[in-house]
Amino acid sequence: IAGIDGERFASGREAKRWLVLKVLEGAGRIRNLRRQVRFDLHCPTAATGPAKVTHYTADFTYDELAVAGLLAHPCWRAVVEDCKGFREREYLLRKKWLRLEHGIELLET
Repeated sequence: IAGIDGERFASGREAKRWLVLKVLEGAGRIRNLRRQVRFDLHCPTAATGPAKVTHYTADFTYDELAVAGLLAHPCWRAVVEDCKGFREREYLLRKKWLRLEHGIELLET
């Protein structure tokens, strides 16, 4: 896919989402917006400790402004997001692995 802001995207869906996130960042609703963030995935071994097996690359990571209630102070929560058209078997495995190893729940858009 053609580049936007000097960035290349895997799909039109991902490029469109980038534009939306950039607007949200400009409005102060999100911060620390990054693309293609890599998370290593490991398997425990008895002899040497965890061994890297593979990785998951998130389309986007950012902090989202969240307010719990009317009188609550605003706080930021970390978001890891993936733009998915089709959820391949390998993706589903890595998504589950990411949750088990890093405690990250992926937001699918």
